[in-house]
Formats: sequence, structure tokens, C-alpha cells
Amino acid sequence: MTDAVDLSISQDPGQPQEAAAKLAGEDGLEARLRPVLEELDKDRESQKNELLFRIAAGAMGAGAIAVVCALAAVGTFGAGLAGLFVAVYFLPPLIAAVGLGIWAIQPRQLYISTYKSNVLPVVAGTFGPFKYDESGRIGEDRLRGSTLLPNFDDYKSEDKFTGSYKGVDIELAEVKMTRVQGNDKDRETVTLFKGLFVLLSTSRPVDGKTVIKRDAGAIANWLGEKFGGMQRIPFDDPAFEDRFEVHATDAVEARSLLTPDFVERLTTLASRIGDGRLQAAFYDEQLLVMVPNDKDLFEPPSIFTSVLQDTGVTRISRQLGDVMSIIDILRLDGQTGA
Repeated sequence: MTDAVDLSISQDPGQPQEAAAKLAGEDGLEARLRPVLEELDKDRESQKNELLFRIAAGAMGAGAIAVVCALAAVGTFGAGLAGLFVAVYFLPPLIAAVGLGIWAIQPRQLYISTYKSNVLPVVAGTFGPFKYDESGRIGEDRLRGSTLLPNFDDYKSEDKFTGSYKGVDIELAEVKMTRVQGNDKDRETVTLFKGLFVLLSTSRPVDGKTVIKRDAGAIANWLGEKFGGMQRIPFDDPAFEDRFEVHATDAVEARSLLTPDFVERLTTLASRIGDGRLQAAFYDEQLLVMVPNDKDLFEPPSIFTSVLQDTGVTRISRQLGDVMSIIDILRLDGQTGA
């Protein structure tokens, strides 16, 4: 199998990692999925052949269109009409190339969707009762209250899991938020956030809002004046203070949530997941954890690789186990004031 693509969680001995420990049953899971994987591999082989055919046909089609348009453009030049019509002859090849490209990759997209719909729900089910939605997203109305969202123009989401782990309700989805910057002549799309949104229920009411963000200098352009009306809450833990700033509407509630033990565990979590860049917020009786990650998670093996040789199950199990370990490490299953 290929090397696992994880969320950068280290495997330090003695640290809470119960979700990852469930991976001991991976062999049994792969055996249970064997009939599904055998059917998937037949489908993969068929879609691979269709993909190769479409790539070849698309390349020949685009080339033929380009030759015809080039010859027509030469004729236009000869007729002295270049200034009026020549641009028309360059548009068809471009449009055709885009259309043929979309048509060519459809078999690969179908393979990915078929794999995900058959494998991911079963893998997620090893951690608890979960539903999977390939194109699902956590509603913006449930996220904006965190005060952590950047000012985005576009919010794309996929691979949403909804369920419960150790009695904690959890929604997680892979997210990309972008914004268009610049003027009409010089515009670019900037990625503001790529990674996971993990929304967790809390075992106690949260009346106010407590936001745990990275150092203000790193994300000042995200937040602007969003913390108006909230107070900065200092903590005595140097490692925590070096990494985070805490703003809250209620200092008493913030300190009751962020006990010394919880602060220590959150610092440990930040060093093990999301390359140390995670942020979090308690609000509306829930905890949002934003985990930056540049990799595409929960993806199947390549369409050119047999899923009987590389099932992808171990890798996806580890990725989900890394997310569930947030609950293990922070002890959100009722063993903490949070």
C-alpha cells in the first residue's frame, strides 16, 4: 500500500490516541470490504479504459479543430479581414479543449464518487454511527458565530461526515474558502482556508463565546475588528500563550471552559494536528475546531492502481482516526468541564 497521508499527528507514546488505536481492526475491515472492493476494481478497470480512450479521442479532436481553425484563419488573413474575424478562429479550439477536457475526466470522477459512496461510510462506521455525504457542507449560519471565518467569496465543501463518537455529536467536512482580490485588470483568487471544519457538541451549556485563535499577527487580515466587545483573556501557561490568544464575551465562563488541564491538552493537540495552526471557538453550545491542511483527504487510490492491491482503507481510517482523536485528547466525552 501507499504511505498513509495523515493530519500530521505524531505518535507520541502515552498521549491519548484511542481513536487511532481502533486501527488495529483494519485487517478485519478490509476483509469485510473485500466483496465491495472486488466490484469496485472491476468498475475501476472499466473507467480507466474509458478514461484512456477519452483522453486519446479528446486530444485528436482538439488537434483537428485547431488545424481547421488555423487554415480558416490563414484564409481570413488572405482576404484582408484579419482585424475583424481572426479572433473568432482562436475561440473554437479553446472552447473545444475545455469541453473535451471535462468530458475526458468524467470516468475518473465517476470512479472517485463510486469508491467514496461504497467505502467511506463503512470506514466511518468503525468509529460510531456516521452518515457520509460526498458533497455535503456545514451550513454557514452554524459557523459564523465562531468569529473565526475569514471574509470569503467562495465556500466549497466535500466529504461531510455526521455522527457521534463516544457520545459527542460531530460534524466534519473538508473545506476550501477563497476570495478574489485586486482590480479588474489584475485579479487573483486567494485561498484563505483549506482543511477541515470539525464541529463538536459540548457536555455543558455555553452561554457566551470563547475564541481561541492563533497569534494576531498571523491572521490579522482575517479578523479585522471582529473581536469588538470581547475581552482578551490572559493565561499563565507560557506554551499556550506563545501559540494562542483567547478572546471572550464572559471571562468567568472562558476560564471555566479553559481549565489548566484543558489548556495543556489543547496545546498538545495543536502540536500534533494541523501543523500547529489549528484554531477553535466555544459558542452556541458547541466547539468548532478549524484544522488547516493542504492535502486532499479521504481520497481513493489512483484509478490506475488496483483497489485490491491498494485499498485505501488504512489511509482513510488513519485520517478519520486523527480527527476523532480531537475528542480523545481534549476529553470531550464528559470527563472535562468543557
